[in-house]
Amino acid sequence: MGWDGEDAEIGGWDGGVFNGGASVWRDRAASTRRYAKGAYVGRGQSTEVAGAVATAATQTAHAVLAARGVDEIIAGMRSEPEVLTQAVTAAERLFEAARS
Repeated sequence: MGWDGEDAEIGGWDGGVFNGGASVWRDRAASTRRYAKGAYVGRGQSTEVAGAVATAATQTAHAVLAARGVDEIIAGMRSEPEVLTQAVTAAERLFEAARS
């Protein structure tokens, strides 16, 4: 699909549940910023740059939260209300801890 790579087990990189974890999200954020600089900045396309910066911010936030366990919480979800309640509670604790 465009670059050489290697196969890995699911969750095999950086301990991430979704095969890539935090490092993939950080790489996406960096790629988004590079694209904004190369494609939009020189043309003065401020709206596109703003969108790219916002996208990179969410990718970076996901990287931080993935490293702290949000992907594990999501992977453990099932449709039972008790399990979903536990997931929301775990996410609340994670987000609160991320503030400090």
